[in-house]
Amino acid sequence: MLARLGVIQNALRDEIDNEKQARDRAQESADEERRQRWSRRIYERHIRKRAESEDRTYKQKTHNQQVFIGIVAFAGLVANFVVGIMMILQWREMTKATRASEGATNLAAQALYQNQYQFRVNTDIAQGEFEKTLRQMQAQTKAQWGAVTANQASATAATSSAKTARDALVIGNRPWIKVVPRIVQPLTFDQLRNAGPMAIMTLVNHIENVGQSVALNLTTYEEIFPVGLDLGPALARRQERCDAYRHSHQADAGSVRFPHDPLDEGQIVGATMVDIKKVIDEDQKNPTAKGTFGSKVSFVLIGCVNYRSSFEPEDAPRHQTAFFYWLGVPTGDGTWFSAVAPSGVAAQLQLIETPLYFSAD
Repeated sequence: MLARLGVIQNALRDEIDNEKQARDRAQESADEERRQRWSRRIYERHIRKRAESEDRTYKQKTHNQQVFIGIVAFAGLVANFVVGIMMILQWREMTKATRASEGATNLAAQALYQNQYQFRVNTDIAQGEFEKTLRQMQAQTKAQWGAVTANQASATAATSSAKTARDALVIGNRPWIKVVPRIVQPLTFDQLRNAGPMAIMTLVNHIENVGQSVALNLTTYEEIFPVGLDLGPALARRQERCDAYRHSHQADAGSVRFPHDPLDEGQIVGATMVDIKKVIDEDQKNPTAKGTFGSKVSFVLIGCVNYRSSFEPEDAPRHQTAFFYWLGVPTGDGTWFSAVAPSGVAAQLQLIETPLYFSAD
């Protein structure tokens, strides 16, 4: 019995609890519904207020824009009015300026006419004065030119006189070198040297300064040169070598020769047998030379002595005494034989002076 009562109690208790839970759930559902209704009301109220606020803002903006447009339109009307007034005033000022300019132009034209008239009058007056002054200047110029010409002539004459006096002084006091060669060993053919077989001859040059001052940088060039009928190659050879010596500016080259202090200087000269044969072969092509010389050849001694004066600059061209001797056998009547056979010793050959090709400067 008690167990059954306990079951009944538990059942009643569970029913009560279920009813209570149902009531709680119903209450919670009612509360939730009330909350949702309240939230919807608050949201709807917020939306209405926001819409009303945006409507008021839009209306205010529209009103402000209309006011601004009205102000701008009014300002444009005012500006146009002001511009119109300014244009009217400017037009009046321009009209006044144009009238003033026309008046100034008329005055300037009158002044220009008066100036032109006065210029013509002054030009007519000045023209006569100018021509008079010009004639005076021309006369003065002619007189001055005559004086200049006379001065130039005097200066030229004085310069020429000074140069003549200087040249005479230099010629009278400069050194003059005289050279006289003589044979000490005759011309000997087929002598072996570094250049090959040669024709060799030994000379002694008697060199003397016959001038009045010392000679500096004295050097001697000389050589024997085989020739046929044509002396041109020998003269060209001397010209080439002597020109080179004349324009040599070596300050330490050569020796010093005092006035009237003679010197005997030995010199060995020669020509290669090859060059001698070339001359013979060339003569064989010429009938006249072949008939005159046959297989023989002639020789000349060419050279020059080079020096400078002690009162001339080191770079001045050298003075020269140039010489030209035939090697020949005199006949006693003022002529000589020069052709010899290119062999052995030509002991009979002597130096024969030919003044035509001597020079001294």
